[in-house]
Amino acid sequence: MSNLPPRFSDHLFDDIDGPEEQVRAIFGPFIQELHEFLNELPCLRDLQRFRGTFMKRPPPSSRPAFGSRPTIEVGHWFTFNWGGRNEMQFNIGMFGDPHYYVRVGMGFNFTRGGFGDPQAVDKAFDCFTNVIGQRRTEFQQLVHANSLQVEYVRQIGAPLKYIPSPSMIVQRLPGLRKGHKCDWIFIGRLLRQNSDLAILQTQAQLKHVIESVFTNFRPYWDQTLACQKGSVNTVLPLSRAMLSGRSIGLTQLRSQGIVIP
Repeated sequence: MSNLPPRFSDHLFDDIDGPEEQVRAIFGPFIQELHEFLNELPCLRDLQRFRGTFMKRPPPSSRPAFGSRPTIEVGHWFTFNWGGRNEMQFNIGMFGDPHYYVRVGMGFNFTRGGFGDPQAVDKAFDCFTNVIGQRRTEFQQLVHANSLQVEYVRQIGAPLKYIPSPSMIVQRLPGLRKGHKCDWIFIGRLLRQNSDLAILQTQAQLKHVIESVFTNFRPYWDQTLACQKGSVNTVLPLSRAMLSGRSIGLTQLRSQGIVIP
């Protein structure tokens, strides 16, 4: 168990572009160490229990938030929470040449690869954008406080695109998926090698960034999942507890009119 994340040393941005066997040998254990850290974060400890309340066959209560096999390729790797493939997912990834950054935040994968269900992810994204639309001011504060950006891909294999300005995110984010024009949408913190290396190399600072981003997104994830998996057609306003960054329980969801099947 670790209460600090592994350091993203400067040389890792060179290693990620090396031979495939070397990339897997270096980053497999690195991501395992990262998982151990993530699973100890208070905002993620009950993630699988909360997901299980919407399932006929819930995951084992002992299953951690992170632990599924990551995707590791030359120039890029990523990992997301267990079960998050067709949901709004907690996601951390790293890019080498020519991007050189680490991402920390929430992702939506609209492709069919890896047992993907685009319709399910479309619903999750609609729920999420409804939540932020109803809490526009609070979400803008979250975006600015955490220096969030948007990363998206029109079609897998196409160049990465960005919404780098926090002031434009709330305005442009909901329209990215209109007409099924994006295969991937991510919103979170992008820690770049050329400007954020001090954070990436300092475990305490990196922990602060990861914990701040995931803790602040957790209440939005809770309500998005309840909307996606539940029997509600509209997303109701977030409670004070949700906006404070704490996870909420089913009783609180029901008190807000969210019906849990």
